Amino acid sequence: MLDRGQPQSRERDEFNKTSSLKSLSECDCAIAPVAHLHSVGTELSPCAYAIRLFAQEVLGRFAQTACLVLGPSPSLGPSYFHSPSQRAAKNEVVGNLARHAMTERRPEPEIVFRSPSHRDCMDARLVLESVGISNEMMRQSEDWCLVVPDDQVNAAFAELQSYRNDRIAETKQTLPSKALVFGGSIAGVVYYAIFIVSVAVLADTSAYGIDWKAVGQMNAGDVMNGEWWRTITALTLHADAGHLLSNLVFGCVFGVLAGRLLGGGLAWLAIVLAGALGNLMNAVIRDAAHTSIGASTAVFAALGILVAHAMHPRYKTSTKALVRWSPLIGGVLLLSFMGLEGERTDVLAHVTGFVAGTLFGWIGCRLPEAWLARSSFQMVAGVITGAIVVGAWVLGAR
Repeated sequence: MLDRGQPQSRERDEFNKTSSLKSLSECDCAIAPVAHLHSVGTELSPCAYAIRLFAQEVLGRFAQTACLVLGPSPSLGPSYFHSPSQRAAKNEVVGNLARHAMTERRPEPEIVFRSPSHRDCMDARLVLESVGISNEMMRQSEDWCLVVPDDQVNAAFAELQSYRNDRIAETKQTLPSKALVFGGSIAGVVYYAIFIVSVAVLADTSAYGIDWKAVGQMNAGDVMNGEWWRTITALTLHADAGHLLSNLVFGCVFGVLAGRLLGGGLAWLAIVLAGALGNLMNAVIRDAAHTSIGASTAVFAALGILVAHAMHPRYKTSTKALVRWSPLIGGVLLLSFMGLEGERTDVLAHVTGFVAGTLFGWIGCRLPEAWLARSSFQMVAGVITGAIVVGAWVLGAR
């Protein structure tokens, strides 16, 4: 029986003799690897090593199993790898081959993004393509997916997460977490409706022997001569039931919206003052004989307040200029649609009321939120509004 640690000497001599007879050109691909294996104490025939290389390239992950199945070359004897040192050398070579095969495998695609929205998937794809990460969009069940090569998965996830964080930060900067709505808007429009309906009834019945329209209408000459209260009393007078109804409806709609932005008391104080300023500007521009009545000047003042708040919100935004100016465009369109028709329509009063409302709205948007949130502040503003209107009628009827 042969010693396990040594191969037969005659077979070793025959192998070395055969190897030395081969030319360098014939053994370029086999002799160098075999020499390397000799250096670690492992001798394989060129044929066996070539088979192992083939297994490495073709089988990939299964290279280790293939090498173990092939075993050593028969020319070296069945007991060649039986010594512990030689068996360890064999395991090292096989392990190196297996690890090399695993690192050299072809990358497989992997899903890095999934969404039911085609637009979101396209946005994510543009993000990856902008940094040179190859990807492909595919449909899976009801979702749109992006797949990337296995070796680019980590980079793709990092880019998509960075894009998501930027979008979240931009959204937080653009929009407030919660829109502030102040109270008193419904109470404000209720008092508005009660007041203008009451004045309409008093004027129609000539209550207390007073010609309400004569003493309360806006006459440009009288206003310029010092009767400033007419700019306020004219806001509560109407020519007929249709005129009253239209101003009642639109005044309540715009009044509720303005009251939610500024609070019911302050909103109606701003509406009344802006309406009076609009009538004053109208009196300055018109000739002395010009007269007008109606709450429409105050209604368009309320529209101007809404436009001013939309153009200059309490929270800074990063929107484009066209978006910031779009409320003004919408307000002008509403003004042209609602305020420029009718034979007896005082177009200039509507325009001046809108301009004055925009001015008062700009001021109101810059008041501290703590003031607007106080019910006492809104109540005081409402009382002042009622006192201004009633006081104007007292001055006119004396």
